[in-house]
Amino acid sequence: MDEERTLIIGFDLCDDYSQISCIRRKSTNVLEEPESVCMTPDKTKYLIPTAVCVRENSKEWIIGEEAERCRDRMAGVYVDRLLSKFEKGASATIYDVDIPGDLLLERFFRKVLGIIRQRFQNSSILKLVVTVPSDDPATINALYEILARLGLEQDRVLIINHTLAFMYYVVSQPRDQWVNDVALFDYGLAGLHYYQLSFGRKSLPNTVVAEHTDLSDRITYDMYANHMSERLTKGFETEANQALHKKLITSVFVAGRGFEGIWADGVLKNLCMGRRVFKGQNLYAKGACYAARSLVTGGMDSYIFLSEDRITSDISLKCYAGGKEQMIPLAKVGDSWKTAGKTLRVILDGSDELEFLVSDCIKRDSVQEIVRLDSPVRREERTVRLEVALRFEDRGLAIVKIKDVGFGEFYKTNYRVWEQILKL
Repeated sequence: MDEERTLIIGFDLCDDYSQISCIRRKSTNVLEEPESVCMTPDKTKYLIPTAVCVRENSKEWIIGEEAERCRDRMAGVYVDRLLSKFEKGASATIYDVDIPGDLLLERFFRKVLGIIRQRFQNSSILKLVVTVPSDDPATINALYEILARLGLEQDRVLIINHTLAFMYYVVSQPRDQWVNDVALFDYGLAGLHYYQLSFGRKSLPNTVVAEHTDLSDRITYDMYANHMSERLTKGFETEANQALHKKLITSVFVAGRGFEGIWADGVLKNLCMGRRVFKGQNLYAKGACYAARSLVTGGMDSYIFLSEDRITSDISLKCYAGGKEQMIPLAKVGDSWKTAGKTLRVILDGSDELEFLVSDCIKRDSVQEIVRLDSPVRREERTVRLEVALRFEDRGLAIVKIKDVGFGEFYKTNYRVWEQILKL
């Protein structure tokens, strides 16, 4: 039988452990809630070591706990921390062959996705969302390339960071869990981090805004790894109380391997006063699965997700095209500032000004920004061609750069350049 594309997958890829959540789209188009997927017969173990091992006798590639067992028996070459090796461009030597980090990670993806396909016979992937701790553009682009080599092009794949996966998770829960703001304490290899979500519901689309506080200089992962329970408990209690002080928080989520064990239970019990507290390890995988489901159903079209790296304004350039005035978009609300911005070419028509429109989705207002070309290029009408490029220095600082590019063989460029900051 031909495989049907029915699998909707959320894949949380971390340096130490990864997790999978899955929804199977049925013929009735009914979409159920995400379910965690185990890679072993033990149905209670959802964490998959992000590691590979090549058996000594058969040279077979294996992953996860099976790879760890092979390592413990000294029956193969074991490689872990695949994500960090991939990000750093590092390689590993396996039986005298240097294997680059992208190929190691490709092997890991191939084995995991192969197991999932076997688990759901006659099914293949409809949508896959991978969530990673950071959203470095170079890392994300390289991940897209790896998945493309596995036959998963960008029409079926999306890569998001943990913050965005958390946002998808929260808004997919019953409304009584996010009547007011929602908090998250994430404690993993990068130490303790705090996130707070706030919601704008007065008009459509609704905004979901994430604010981030880095607490890793005070609560490090070494404190957990070195069993410094008493100091860790007191430190977390102080940071949690300070973060939540006088704030209307409906729900508090705690995630990350650092919260394993009982050291934080007393603090979490106190945080339950007037709030709901949720502790678990599958938040990001399920959030990614909800994101994948929304790509199929369009169920999140009424929300704009604004994490700390996402811009809050639409920016467009006023132009005339096809005999009418148009606003040409250069950046959109929700784009990452690291990759936002476009470049286009325009021809001046008797004006020394360019008009930009900046529309802020939080303030719900629009501002016209005029860029005046001092000492403009003087040529015949409609022979001044300009390149207009928008880039961001950070989330709140947009810079427009305009330069003369000449007009074909008729007029050479005079290398004039204008730059102006747009107020966001």
